[in-house]
Amino acid sequence: MKNYNLKIRELGEAIKILRNRKGLTQKQLASAAGVSSRQVRLLEHGKHSGGIETIWMSTDGIDCNIFELLVLA
Repeated sequence: MKNYNLKIRELGEAIKILRNRKGLTQKQLASAAGVSSRQVRLLEHGKHSGGIETIWMSTDGIDCNIFELLVLA
């Protein structure tokens, strides 16, 4: 379970980095991705994975592909 939690934190940090590069707030990303701003906040802090669908929707909201996210994570 430790490795899984570490990867969730790394994915969350990568989403935050990409979001900041695009100049988006958490609220703007949430709106673009069709998720709640709470989900974005929890995901970025590694406290909730939100499932692959939320991660996928977040990459759409940031306008990047999943591979770019995985390289950063």
